[in-house]
Amino acid sequence: MTERFIRCFAPEYIRPKSILMSVVGGPDFIEMEGCIDHPRKSDAHLSPEFLKHEKPFAGTTYTTLEAEDVFMSLPRDNSALHAHLTALRQAARSRTKNQNGAAEISLNFWGLTKTHYNDPHGRVKHAWALREKLVQFNNFVPLVTVALTEDCISGTHFDIHLSTRSRLWSKFTSSFDESAQDWIRKPNDGAEAANVVLACDALCQFFHNSPDAEMSWEFDQHHSPPLGELMVVELERRLGAPNIERKISDMPFYTVPSTTGESA
Repeated sequence: MTERFIRCFAPEYIRPKSILMSVVGGPDFIEMEGCIDHPRKSDAHLSPEFLKHEKPFAGTTYTTLEAEDVFMSLPRDNSALHAHLTALRQAARSRTKNQNGAAEISLNFWGLTKTHYNDPHGRVKHAWALREKLVQFNNFVPLVTVALTEDCISGTHFDIHLSTRSRLWSKFTSSFDESAQDWIRKPNDGAEAANVVLACDALCQFFHNSPDAEMSWEFDQHHSPPLGELMVVELERRLGAPNIERKISDMPFYTVPSTTGESA
C-alpha cells in the first residue's frame, strides 16, 4: 500500500527528496540513500540557511533545487525503496511474533512540491518548490510533510498524515504586523486555493483506486495564523463531513469531477 501511495501521489504532487522509514515501536530507522537532509536528526529539514543545491525561487518566499536529480529521485530509486520496505515488513512481522502489539511500519517524506504562486503581475503560475522562508522566524520549512503508517498483517489499515508549517494553503503571509499585532493577509488567495486543489486532487486520485474501502478524515489546527482554512472547506466538499467513516465510493468526489484548472 505504501508503494502504491507513493507511485500515485509523488509524481503528481510531491517528489520525495527525503525519506525516513521504521518499524513502529522499534529501535531502528532507515534513511533512504541520497536524502537532501539527515532525517533521523530532529528538525533537520528546518534551518535559516539553504541546504546543499537549494536556491531561492525569484520573486517568492519559496526555494527550489539547482537540479532535481542531485538527490534521491523516484522512480529512479524505486527498487531501493521497495527493498527497504520489504525488509521492514519482515522485521515488523518477526517483532510481533515475539512481542504483543501491531505489526506496523512508518514512512515519512518531503521534497519538491508542485506549488502555485503569484508572479509580479498577479498571475497564478506553478513550479516545483522545495521549502518556504517564514519571514517572521527567519527559517526555511518544507512545504508539506507526509507520514504514512501501514498495517503489515491484515493490510486493511493505512494512515495518511499531511502536515505543514508553510503558508502555501493559508490566506496569511509569514510576516507579522507589530503595530496591529496580527499576521499580514495576502492580497488574494487565488494561488493558495489552487494549491489546496492540487493536494486534494492527488489524494483523491489515490482514494479512487479503492472504492470499497472505508475511510474517515480529520483536521487539526495547532498554529496561528490558521494554515488550513481553505483545505478544510475543500476536503469536506470532496470527502464529506469529518470524523465519519464511509465507503470511498459514497464520497462526493467519487462521482463529482475535480475543479482543477489550467494555470496561467
